[in-house]
Amino acid sequence: MPHPITISLPLSLNRLLARIHDAGFSAHAVGGGVRDSLMGREVNDWDVTTSAVPEQIKAIFSDCRIIETGIQHGTVTVCFEGDFYEVTVYRVDGEYKDSRHPEQVTFATRLEDDLSRRDFTVNAMAYNPWDGLVDLYEGMADIKRGVIRAVGDPQKRFAEDALRILRAIRFASTLGFFVDEQTALAARTLAHTLPMISTERKCVELSKALCGIHAYSIFSEYYEIVRHAWPCFDTEDTYQNAVKCLPYLPQDLTLRLAVLFESAHLSDGQTLARTLLDLRFSKDIAKNVETLVLLSREPMPDATYHKRKMLGELGLSTCVAYAKLWESRLARDGQDTAPALALREAFVSDDSAQVCCTVSQLAISGKDLIALGIVGIATGKALAWLLDEVLAERTSNTKETLIAHLTAYFCH
Repeated sequence: MPHPITISLPLSLNRLLARIHDAGFSAHAVGGGVRDSLMGREVNDWDVTTSAVPEQIKAIFSDCRIIETGIQHGTVTVCFEGDFYEVTVYRVDGEYKDSRHPEQVTFATRLEDDLSRRDFTVNAMAYNPWDGLVDLYEGMADIKRGVIRAVGDPQKRFAEDALRILRAIRFASTLGFFVDEQTALAARTLAHTLPMISTERKCVELSKALCGIHAYSIFSEYYEIVRHAWPCFDTEDTYQNAVKCLPYLPQDLTLRLAVLFESAHLSDGQTLARTLLDLRFSKDIAKNVETLVLLSREPMPDATYHKRKMLGELGLSTCVAYAKLWESRLARDGQDTAPALALREAFVSDDSAQVCCTVSQLAISGKDLIALGIVGIATGKALAWLLDEVLAERTSNTKETLIAHLTAYFCH
């Protein structure tokens, strides 16, 4: 029985549903858009499910741009009134043989059939202005309880598609929910099927989970699932110790990967950056994470010279991230975080004050040195030396004092 709940749909979506309805077919907003709307969250995109097959949708929206997104599976994307909507015919999935894709997809005529194949109850709700909220599996009640629960038999759901295991922990982490006991048991039981999932999809799901508001509890509780997805975590003690830093970090992927992958076991000759690239992270993320991990293995700099040298070589964003990593470590270990906070403030202060930390910030240039007769390789060496002298506060950063300092050094 539909719930007497009203959802405020975008105007263009209301009109799209009405056009399909007026053509004699049923159509509903479905899935994550309905869930997020009921939770008061921002909806990034809306999906539509309908009794109309793709050819009928193309005819109904013949005046619109149509993208045949996955027409063989019953999905087309309709550009309607400037907005894009994925419109999919009601479907029933056939037998799964690879823990990911159904052998065949059969188009259905009933909304009930389509909802029965979906992964979790909170994603198996549909809505339109005529029928209201269609909630056959108590998804609204699960939202109120804050629980991720499989539709039907969780063992069957995860055996059909192993990616749903990672989606379960991703939704729990990002929504701040917990995983239903039977659903969690099935996820653990079938975690060994995760290697069958593409590396790219595992990267996407776990990255989202790692940046979730419940990342700490989820990654702590589901070590065996993470290990089957990312096999480099083969020592649980070091992994769990790293995970304890998560509550003290912002929801930043690079920072959270850095604390987590510090505990990763690397194959012989394999760098951390190469490991992350193999897991399908971008080059920039792989490089930045490796830089942070390597830096964090060294003691925090306490001298002004070392702080400014680091700022000049690495830039403000990397230095602030480094300080935040140390802050999370100290907090995890129950130690005073003041030194890390002071370090972060020093980086920000020096950067905002444009304190000289790089050769380009020196008050003297290569042209000035050439005019003094210092040419070739000696020019670069002289500038590097002067920067080091400024960082060590053995001279001030004005053109006159730098020339005098350089002249006195050479004359000596």
